[in-house]
Amino acid sequence: MKRIILHLAFLLLVVAASPAPAQDLLDPSQAFQISAVRESPGRVVLTWSIAPGYAIYRDRVKVAASDAQVRIGALSLPAGYIADDPSLGLGAVYEGRFVMSVPYTVADGATSPALKVEVGGCHHTDPLVCFPPYDVTVPIRQFASVTH
Repeated sequence: MKRIILHLAFLLLVVAASPAPAQDLLDPSQAFQISAVRESPGRVVLTWSIAPGYAIYRDRVKVAASDAQVRIGALSLPAGYIADDPSLGLGAVYEGRFVMSVPYTVADGATSPALKVEVGGCHHTDPLVCFPPYDVTVPIRQFASVTH
């Protein structure tokens, strides 16, 4: 009897220590939400809301133009904090919320100018999972109301 109780206790410990199933992970569009507001003509502020337990890597944040009629200036990103990821090594990360500024110019006659925003992030608690880059297209003419 004592042996059966020990086996049951061991099984309970194994089940309790098992990593969470992958289906409990958020989709990147939920884990890394973005909103855009035009700060001034030629500059947009992108605000990222990052779900608890998730992080975005600074060196994996990219902004590109949707086409040749849009030009992107130098991004203004906060420093973040340094984390040591088992699979990616040392790097600056953002958790919770971070804000970045993107200068841009649009050529006359552009019909649907947009920014292509890409981020890479990970789930930092069990299960430890890094996602492939997550892309969002942000239309420039609609900055006042864009949330993804």
